[in-house]
Amino acid sequence: MDRHELNRMFDALASAPGREEELLDGLLQDVKRRKNSMKSWKQVAVGLAAAVLLVGTATAAHYVGVSLVDNRENNGFLEFAGGMAYYPAEQLSDEVKEFEAAYTGDGAPKKTFSSWEEMESFLGVDLMDSPLLDASPAQRFYKVIDDGEQRVAGKFILTVYQGLTQFIADGCYEIGGCDINVQAYLFTDKGEDARSLDDMFYGIKFRDAEVNWENAATPGGRQIQVVDVERGEGRNKTCMGAVSLNGIPVIVKVNSKEGVAEARQVLMEVLDSFQ
Repeated sequence: MDRHELNRMFDALASAPGREEELLDGLLQDVKRRKNSMKSWKQVAVGLAAAVLLVGTATAAHYVGVSLVDNRENNGFLEFAGGMAYYPAEQLSDEVKEFEAAYTGDGAPKKTFSSWEEMESFLGVDLMDSPLLDASPAQRFYKVIDDGEQRVAGKFILTVYQGLTQFIADGCYEIGGCDINVQAYLFTDKGEDARSLDDMFYGIKFRDAEVNWENAATPGGRQIQVVDVERGEGRNKTCMGAVSLNGIPVIVKVNSKEGVAEARQVLMEVLDSFQ
């Protein structure tokens, strides 16, 4: 199974043990790195200046906006592409380097954390900043990741790819009655040669659902593509969107039992909260 396949996630809904809430389940998924100084450039924007800050000599062509590609007729997947830059692997924390070096399995090792901040500290990279999410950690909702090698459940999970080429950070949050999953994709310069400009970094296949998407703007003026997923009666409705935070693509999925309208409202609040 190659990296493309590992990054593709099925939109399969499973009941969490002992709870009624539904959650997305699938195939995959030094001390805090000067967080305050990084906030000065951690903005939702796509441009050469941000790319230079992140990757130094990497070409600007690698730094493009996140976009949706409809490949459902070809492979059944709606895919997210672009938005990635390449982070210097040498600047990762010693802890994550030691963790990856010690792993002897065939898959991508995973580690759980008690908070997103703890996960960032372990990685040595400030992936995102959102006061709204910081104040809204999940109480009842968690993520399950199963790639055939490991089955890991937790509220905050980091997946580490071989050779420190890529990382996926998963976080679970709750706002009102909505369950929120945030995924940040960090690519490093160790894997840059293996990727192409139009590479798809995430694909989702929907089962028994009506799917629509459109270009939209958040109340704060951020331009995004929003995906609405309507499922059958009694099942969660989902709204999802993606942004690039200085070359770190971030996908936000909001599940609501009340309907897509509530999910979309919360999605917009979350996207506008990124600093």
